[in-house]
Amino acid sequence: MKDFLKRSLLIASWIFVALSYDSSPDAWKSGDSCSKHYCLEKKSYFDQESFLAASIPYRSYKLLYSYTPTNFVVYIRNILNPSQHKNFLQICDGSKCEYLSSTEDQVFTFTSVNQITIVLSSPTTQLQVQYYAGCDILDQTDVGFELEAASSSTQEGRCWVLIPRLQHVETSTQQHIAAINVFITKVNLPPNSKLSLSNVLTGEVLISFGTSTDLDFTTVENIGRQISNSMFLLSVDACPEILCSLISFKIQSQALGDQDYQCFQEKQLCDYGMAEDEDIICEGVEATECSAYQEFGYIVDAAIRLLTIDSVPGDVLLSERAFSKSQKRRINMQCKNSFKSRKWKNKLCGKKINGQLWNCDIFRICSNTCVELRFLHNVCGVIMESPFRDSSLTLMT
Repeated sequence: MKDFLKRSLLIASWIFVALSYDSSPDAWKSGDSCSKHYCLEKKSYFDQESFLAASIPYRSYKLLYSYTPTNFVVYIRNILNPSQHKNFLQICDGSKCEYLSSTEDQVFTFTSVNQITIVLSSPTTQLQVQYYAGCDILDQTDVGFELEAASSSTQEGRCWVLIPRLQHVETSTQQHIAAINVFITKVNLPPNSKLSLSNVLTGEVLISFGTSTDLDFTTVENIGRQISNSMFLLSVDACPEILCSLISFKIQSQALGDQDYQCFQEKQLCDYGMAEDEDIICEGVEATECSAYQEFGYIVDAAIRLLTIDSVPGDVLLSERAFSKSQKRRINMQCKNSFKSRKWKNKLCGKKINGQLWNCDIFRICSNTCVELRFLHNVCGVIMESPFRDSSLTLMT
């Protein structure tokens, strides 16, 4: 048992983070409500009721203001009852205006401005708005950013808004993303500090760091909501003032369209030996190139090469196949990420007719991750007996 725990704890150097998703209608809200027709907060939310209305012709206004030039990120959602006018809503920064003609949720970014004005042209239009002021904006196709230690601007409350983009998207406010992979590596946190990554669109906390770690990542799926953009908030939630400058990390993301995400999932299931459960024919999948899955592998492998992991003696076989250490680490990371999805988690904690959990063998190449999540992290909420009841399992090192 001691050997099992020792090896499992080595695996656990990559932290499994249970997603804390709040399904309440207000989960997307961050900061305080702005009930006046102007807002000065760093982050806030409001709806059409707080706009200042004028008549003949009808216009209503909302101002977001900063005393010094700063960045604004504005998320407009749940647009209802738009007027027949093609551009029923406009948002301006003093030098230019953007016009909305669609009722889909949309994200707008503005850099180094003092004021944002939102104008409605109809008294019947309803909407909800969340905005952030003062955050660094990472708005690009392949988000890649590294914060070096000794940054004098790092302090409690510092934030970065990530807006991953699909390639070849012509408009800046609309795109349809099926899923996004987000990677955070080389996280260095001083004592009593906290760094978190959240999904702005849903209020879901994806990853929360309270200690330093080498590598973590998560996949965010676009499920059940018509969203034309994806947006994440990375924030320094806490740090002692004299130690804030010691915080450092690297973050990368990969945005996937519908076709890319489908091939990504099929390749992953075939690699894990779980395609039969999803009625996928792997011969055809393996013959098809999937650049999204290849890119994912490049990012994970590059991160793993940066890590310094103590070697564990012994030539360990996994499901009767031999893998290199870097391959095993990559498989372990991919399996952990897959178990965060609702479908995989249901299988992880699924029970037989007699009430017992299924043996981890059913997860094949991911069987060792199943043991770790059940035994060390107790994700199924039950008291686990010795994992050696799953007799064929070996640990990835």
